[in-house]
Amino acid sequence: MGVSFRSNVDEYQYDSDRVKKSSFVNELLNQRLPGSYPIVNARWTISITVFCTFLFCGISAIINHANRQVKHIVIRYDNSTSDYIDFEIREDMPNPVFFYYELRNTKRTFRFLNNGLCMSQLTRIDGSQHCLENSFKHRHYLCGNASNKLEDIILDRFCSKRPLYAPIGSLASEMFNDTFTLFHGSSSIIWEDDSLLSEKQRSLYAAPKDGRNLCEAEMFKGTLKPHSWKQHVCELGGYRNTSLIIWMNMVAYNNYKKIYKRLDEKAHPNGLRLGKYRLFFENNYLPRGVVKQFWILHPSWIGTKAEFLENMYLFIGMALAIISIALIGFEMLMSNRRRQLDSFDDF
Repeated sequence: MGVSFRSNVDEYQYDSDRVKKSSFVNELLNQRLPGSYPIVNARWTISITVFCTFLFCGISAIINHANRQVKHIVIRYDNSTSDYIDFEIREDMPNPVFFYYELRNTKRTFRFLNNGLCMSQLTRIDGSQHCLENSFKHRHYLCGNASNKLEDIILDRFCSKRPLYAPIGSLASEMFNDTFTLFHGSSSIIWEDDSLLSEKQRSLYAAPKDGRNLCEAEMFKGTLKPHSWKQHVCELGGYRNTSLIIWMNMVAYNNYKKIYKRLDEKAHPNGLRLGKYRLFFENNYLPRGVVKQFWILHPSWIGTKAEFLENMYLFIGMALAIISIALIGFEMLMSNRRRQLDSFDDF
């Protein structure tokens, strides 16, 4: 009785190329390919160490060059007795130029601030009604005529017949609302904030379909502005206000900076010129013990100054340089001893 194979099976058995390919795949899957282990000798070790020395020192030099391109001025204004501060820019600050506010010793990371927020109100046209089922800590940040009693409450039980704040929550109520005006001589410095956020970021927040008069929109009717706000959110462009969105972004520490404005490059194509400037400010944000500073920054391609990275790479590079010198000296010593031993063998 004969056994017959299909044509494809027969071809597979006698096709040498396929057999070789199959054996290669099997050896690859079983990790049995021929290989070699590098022998760590003096030449290999010294070469790698010297290469890493130049690499880390080179990276440190590149970061140092970038750090020297950074120009910044920091102005503390919370302890000022007047409403303006004079300062001087001693060298030109080319575009781009950004303006930041820095807050230190804040309570921003406290849980009641981060939890005191209703994202449904900010992201949905009818979001205020969806906030009624949420639990909040401080009722005096939720609706009008609220008592100061502190407890976990359900918004629907306490504010169903009272006007809600827009936006709700302690985080929005404690929003940074200082204002600044910068002058160079008698000329006002023009800045803008439209380029600080992308359209995709703005589109995450709710906006009325008819945006001609926000204060008459259904989502803002019957709402109140938080206590510390000077204007209703509808007068500031609604929930897509740049300052509000930036403020709502979470922070990791109680000391932080947030971007405020960007220099208008069309009005100031050459950036900020050297000279004397005057910064006017309204000190509206007054939490106890908070240090407030105003930053003017021209960043480099890596951002702000990265002195830690520069020093770290330089330290590692110098350590590797010392190791390289030690290895070279040790190799020279051992080579000298080997030559001496070889000379003894000749006798």
